[in-house]
Amino acid sequence: MYTQDTDRPAHCVYGPSSLERRFLCPGSAALEANLPDQSSTDAQSGTRIHKWLQGAIDFFCHRGENPSVEGMTAEEQEIGKSGFTYFLNEMRDNDWREEMVQAEAPLEYKDGFGVLYWGTADVLVVDHDAEMITVIDWKTGFIDVAEAQDNWQGAAYALAAMSWYPGYSCRVVFHNPRSGEHSEHVYENEDFRHLKSAVCKCIADAKRPDAPRVFGERQCRYCKAAAQCVCPEFNASRMAVAAMGNESMKVSDMSDNLLAEYYQRCKLVARASEMIEAEMRKRIEEKGEVAGYRIKKVSGGFDCDDLPSLYTALGDVIEQKDFLECCKVSVTNLRDLWARKAKDCGVCKSIKAAKDEFMLNVANLLVERSPRIWITKDKEKE
Repeated sequence: MYTQDTDRPAHCVYGPSSLERRFLCPGSAALEANLPDQSSTDAQSGTRIHKWLQGAIDFFCHRGENPSVEGMTAEEQEIGKSGFTYFLNEMRDNDWREEMVQAEAPLEYKDGFGVLYWGTADVLVVDHDAEMITVIDWKTGFIDVAEAQDNWQGAAYALAAMSWYPGYSCRVVFHNPRSGEHSEHVYENEDFRHLKSAVCKCIADAKRPDAPRVFGERQCRYCKAAAQCVCPEFNASRMAVAAMGNESMKVSDMSDNLLAEYYQRCKLVARASEMIEAEMRKRIEEKGEVAGYRIKKVSGGFDCDDLPSLYTALGDVIEQKDFLECCKVSVTNLRDLWARKAKDCGVCKSIKAAKDEFMLNVANLLVERSPRIWITKDKEKE
């Protein structure tokens, strides 16, 4: 494996996370090439979770520093712990040794002319005995985890990893520790030529001077050039959404098709709004205010990891029953702990069977949380 080139930008224009956008809109590469990275509240939260997981894995496998990330919320810590529990289960179930594992591992792919693209794998595991590479990519958002099969990001990770270990297969895993959603796909070593052809063609098409700009929700959603894109369809979206302020346009009178069209257009324009809001937030934090706008902060509440000590401090007034009713239990962590012990002592044959048995045993004791709801679009209709 190679050492990260510190002179490179953090994000490659043709890197794994951008490759789907290059395929759907080849012209996006030229538009984004010289633009700075944009951020948002959700992206910053994801960065903190990723950094905590990197520290936890480094500490466990290589005795690095204890994971500590400034500004991390209690919810983000729980998400990080969920991801770390998943990693430990994978490590045990696949018999990985510490020296096989690298967190935040740099990857690159070279063609005959030099480095074609680079990126970073959240977790890279190289099992020489099994001739298998595993790449884990953490997804921490609220949208569905993409299918790992026929996925441009996964393909780019696999191609880069397999180019460094000829003859090895590569298992690409997308895992969301927030929701527990999971998707994975194994690229066999005979898939290497097909991966190379597809990825190289995608990048070559995006490098063409006449590469077209193609409108679409998936490619425009995270495009850094969204605010100044000259794609005719995107400009039409901005004008159409602006016209919604006209009193003669009533949303309730729209046909289903027109409502769906405006829904699509609003999602595209919202990305530009997010970029503007991020810049406003940055300037307010630097200057204190911008044209009368300020940042108002409210408490996010409190949490306590040492419940016995907390009860000791309060037990002379509050009864144990009432105290326990105020406390939360991580059912996922409890399930995973029970499953491991049940398998170890022979109650269940496998971790999966033990988890199923756990849910059957406690189903009447659990109350399902209200689901997070968002709107998705069927792939076949895109």
